[in-house]
Amino acid sequence: YRIYCAVWAVSTGSGRHHNYAIYSDDFGESWHLLGELGRDFNDSPAPYGNEPKCEELPDGSVLLSSRKGYGRYFNVFHYTDIEQGKGTWDGVVATDQVGDLKWGSNDTNGEPLRIGNVLFQSAPTGYSNPANEARSDVSVFYKVLSDDPADYTPTKLSDGWTKIQVSDRNSAYSSMTILPDGNIGLFYEEAPGGYSMVYVPLNLKKLLPKSVYKQLRQR
Repeated sequence: YRIYCAVWAVSTGSGRHHNYAIYSDDFGESWHLLGELGRDFNDSPAPYGNEPKCEELPDGSVLLSSRKGYGRYFNVFHYTDIEQGKGTWDGVVATDQVGDLKWGSNDTNGEPLRIGNVLFQSAPTGYSNPANEARSDVSVFYKVLSDDPADYTPTKLSDGWTKIQVSDRNSAYSSMTILPDGNIGLFYEEAPGGYSMVYVPLNLKKLLPKSVYKQLRQR
């Protein structure tokens, strides 16, 4: 029953922001840090990371996905002792620099979500709206995960993504959840009215290729 939370920390004095991941085995009564705190800002799992989210991968390792311009910061925590919460972080990468999870200049909140053997990531892509490139065209990206846990590295997870565009208007922050029928519920901000809240259920059987849809029930 382990639950995870990604946190945004700010360095006293410098004001620089960075990220950590914490976990609880007693439904939030107590929390523990994944990895070591480190001695300075650069020891964080995501220095300069902003508005982070985390998601558990099929082998139990933890993906940290943080907001940045043009893509996401990815880092992965691998356990050496699950019960004690001990392990190591791979090292942070920028997905737009090492893979194809990339878009316009947006520096905006998004959400990773895993269903079975398929990993999803939501974000505004900003391609079709030059007047507001940073915050438009909310989309959901997906990729099928390898059966080999050795491939669960930040660099390998940054590549092999396919985009499903949901909005063609100014749009920004987004969040996803798994619905009782196995589909995705997407909740995001969209024009008009500044940041109107929009809910869209995504029918994955219609949106995904058959070979990918079958992977939703794997693991």
